[in-house]
Amino acid sequence: SIAQPDGSFDVVACRMGLMFAPDPAAAFGEIHRVLRPGGRFAALTWGGIEHNPWMTCVGMAAMMNGLVAGSSPVGPGGIFSLGDPAHVAALATDAGFLDVVVEEIAATFHAETIDTHVERVGSLAGPLAAAFATATPAQLVAVRRTAAQLAAAHIGDQGVTLPGRAVLVAGRA
Repeated sequence: SIAQPDGSFDVVACRMGLMFAPDPAAAFGEIHRVLRPGGRFAALTWGGIEHNPWMTCVGMAAMMNGLVAGSSPVGPGGIFSLGDPAHVAALATDAGFLDVVVEEIAATFHAETIDTHVERVGSLAGPLAAAFATATPAQLVAVRRTAAQLAAAHIGDQGVTLPGRAVLVAGRA
């Protein structure tokens, strides 16, 4: 729950955090509760797992090489848990938001090498950063090799260019 009284805010914005809520319906409800009538809400989350190879090639490589394990990235609280635009729209509408708009936003991630890409993604994702910090040099080489195999279709003479997708949801209380 949000430790603020009802109607406390004119605007609530959340960038790449709402998908980590273990109960997204409750999170949407709390956001609606703390907004004043007519207040605005917007959140950005990652789109579906199938639309984000920029991240999945590194996460899967770490998993395949035994560096990380854990819950499903598409389950509640997972990084891709709010990747379905229809589901996000239903959560917002069910929480009482009006004029709900959901938009998918394409992104492109470029790096000179797969090693640079793996390092960048590892620094953005807390669990990966922790796993990489304690990994042996051989494990890190294996992760980079596996990530290169998984991203092979996106590696060329100009480096690594991987697609991604985000989902923006907005509405008013």
